[in-house]
Amino acid sequence: MGERRTTEDHRDDAAESRGEGGAGYSANGGSYVGTSADGATSASSADGRRRTASDASRVSGTRDRVGNANDGGSAAGDGGTTASDESSLASDGGANAVAEAVESAIERLTTAEAWTPASGADGEARPVRRALRPDESLQLVAPGELLGNDGGPATAGLTDDRLVVATDDGLVSVGFDRICAVRSSVDTAFGVRGRDARVLGGLGYALSVVAFLGVLGAASNPLTPALALATVGGALAFGHVRREGLALNGTTPTDRLRRHGPVDSLADALSGIERRVSGSASDDPLALWAAGALGVAPFAALVGLEAGLLAPLFAVATAGSFALVVHAVRRSDEFDGLEVVRTRRRTVVATVDDGSAVAVRTRPGSPLGRELAARVGGSDAPSAGSGVDARSAGSGGD
Repeated sequence: MGERRTTEDHRDDAAESRGEGGAGYSANGGSYVGTSADGATSASSADGRRRTASDASRVSGTRDRVGNANDGGSAAGDGGTTASDESSLASDGGANAVAEAVESAIERLTTAEAWTPASGADGEARPVRRALRPDESLQLVAPGELLGNDGGPATAGLTDDRLVVATDDGLVSVGFDRICAVRSSVDTAFGVRGRDARVLGGLGYALSVVAFLGVLGAASNPLTPALALATVGGALAFGHVRREGLALNGTTPTDRLRRHGPVDSLADALSGIERRVSGSASDDPLALWAAGALGVAPFAALVGLEAGLLAPLFAVATAGSFALVVHAVRRSDEFDGLEVVRTRRRTVVATVDDGSAVAVRTRPGSPLGRELAARVGGSDAPSAGSGVDARSAGSGGD
């Protein structure tokens, strides 16, 4: 027979079940209100794992963003460095292009000319040989020019133990053991050769402007500038008639007026004066003297109006400047024009132990500097600004 259980027994079982961690029910009979203790622990552990995974995901994402930012900054820095390098290269290329353009322009506008010494090449070793001792031998000869107070055409020579530079006025001799430094450099000198009518004409125009401004500044009478210009015009007219004459339809004014007795006598008298003064007479004395009067009369009036001599002197200077311009225009075919010449030459400087120096200018391809440095025991410096201690440096070339 089975044991009958009462309602209280069921309640006790339910209470025991809750106490042991079983499923919980409400008092109204069977509503689910929770899980067991083990189930609660499992749920809490799952929530912790989810939070840990979420935090790890956030940390990983933050690290990824920081890493990407650092990578972007590095890339930007590399890009900035590359842009700076490209800008530097572009700047260097632009400077080189400008230098090449300037050099090309100089070559086009100038004429290259080899430097030649004032003394000729014939017998160039004779002055040095005359200064040698009987036991000396001449190793190298270089015609050139001695620089300095006693400078002039010279011939430089190297013997076994000294440098000899012979000039027309004397001799310079320095032993190799006294030379402290040898410097050698090649430079380019620019010069102007020839005559140009444009330069002469421009100079005349400039002087005429300055002289007329002097007239304006020194004038004490308002008529002085006009009289100065009239003087210039008369002087130019006199010069033209004297050179070209004044023949109208092949007949000069003197020939036209000679039919009148007094005019004929005046022409003869004027021709006689010309012969006595200059030794010859013009074919048209009346026109020549009339043109001269056009210049003398205004100048005489100018001198009479001005109390001093400064304004008349400026007027004469103005007339002379215009005459220079006329001469340049008329003789332009006789001028050969100007030419800019560039000349390369080598300068060798030997510094002596007492502080003095011997400087010789010679041809650009001369081995004088190299050979001198080799004998002294030094090297030939590449530029004039860098001295080389000939006793401590190794030998080198030009």
